[in-house]
Amino acid sequence: MDILQIKESEWARYRAIRIESLQESPNSFACNKEIESAQPEDYWREQLNKEFCFIVNDKLDNIDCALFCLAPASAAPPWLIFDADCFLHSCWISPLYRRTSTENSSNNNQTIYLFPLIMKYVLNFCEKHHWQKITLAVFTDNEQAIRAYAKHAFEKVGSPQPSRKVPGRMYISMNKLL
Repeated sequence: MDILQIKESEWARYRAIRIESLQESPNSFACNKEIESAQPEDYWREQLNKEFCFIVNDKLDNIDCALFCLAPASAAPPWLIFDADCFLHSCWISPLYRRTSTENSSNNNQTIYLFPLIMKYVLNFCEKHHWQKITLAVFTDNEQAIRAYAKHAFEKVGSPQPSRKVPGRMYISMNKLL
């Protein structure tokens, strides 16, 4: 597995996996597939210029199988930050790679689970940027995601809040100190 930072020139690749994530898991995100699908090239390039977006690629089959983004606090919605240095968002793993392990020849054929691999990368990236606190927002009914983040020491902050983008849904912020 390779974790690749997506450059502005790769906006179409980023768009493809983002749309795939919205199609496959529409209830996990505060964005809408139809609206994002209609966005022009400039929209996607701007996203990649103001934040750090990453794709996990299964190099054996050359499949982009996961996506996650980190936005500096200055680029994140202010109501989601809670004094954090960055905002983790758009996390998605293809269903074919969830709850499964992969053999990785560069790691002496050790079993690797994708979510912990992503979390390790996020922590290392944040440390390199001297970010001490990470925040994220997750819908309160996405119990699987809440448990996964909690296993990696993210803690709920505050009380559930109404989503500004999805009427009738509530989200909870979670923070992690490095």
